[in-house]
Amino acid sequence: MSKRFLSLVAILAALAMFAVACGGDDGGSSNNNSSSNSNNNSSSDSGDGAATLDSIAAPDGATELDANVAKTLGNNNAASAILSAQLGTGGKTEQKGYDLPADADWNNIKGFYDGKFGDWDKNSTLASALDAVNSSNPLFKIANWQKDGQNVSVIMITDPIDATKKQLIISLHTN
Repeated sequence: MSKRFLSLVAILAALAMFAVACGGDDGGSSNNNSSSNSNNNSSSDSGDGAATLDSIAAPDGATELDANVAKTLGNNNAASAILSAQLGTGGKTEQKGYDLPADADWNNIKGFYDGKFGDWDKNSTLASALDAVNSSNPLFKIANWQKDGQNVSVIMITDPIDATKKQLIISLHTN
């Protein structure tokens, strides 16, 4: 998968997180506890209950992306900080990326994170928009959870040329 494509997707994810962070809760959020996974790593291991990027577990078989791609995601984090400061919205967006096994399936990935973020909310307006994106594009899947001024987006990207190559981006925005 090209670095340029991955950079574009990461930037779009950061912008989606920014839009969610600015939009707040629409009052129609719903809690989803429908799925669990045997991997019991907490989604928020820090003492104050806030999630950190390092506390968000990756699914089994995922391997962290190489240093060059990680550097690109780091650059996106810095660009997001600058944009937030310029717009006066505050907050911080962090991203981490993983290669997924060839047999990775969106329903399993989403189920894994639904289990991790079962006590987080889903903005109903955003969830509907993401469902439309997910159903219209088999190569790009995204889900989002919100809690206490934090938003987590999980994005699965499938290479359009080789469907066995899949990557996962986790974006955490904290206000």
